[in-house]
Amino acid sequence: MTTKGDRMTNTGDATTRRDFLKTSAGAGVGAAVGLGAARPLAGAPAVRTGSAQAAPVSVASGNGLESVATAVRIVEAGGDTADAVVEGVNIV
Repeated sequence: MTTKGDRMTNTGDATTRRDFLKTSAGAGVGAAVGLGAARPLAGAPAVRTGSAQAAPVSVASGNGLESVATAVRIVEAGGDTADAVVEGVNIV
């Protein structure tokens, strides 16, 4: 992005700072008011509802397998998820 006078250019397209700020402010107001929030996201996975409980999930790189096992063990035993994260991180 380069600046020349009152113009910002990016890959050949030019826009003024004023236009950019107007567009950004409009998008922010729309998000705050909730415009478009009623539309479902196309291709989004369905949310699971009902009494079925999901299995705990823990993610780490290759050197964190022991940490993951510890965190999952704590959650499966009914422990707090924050405690499980702390215990897992303390191993690495």
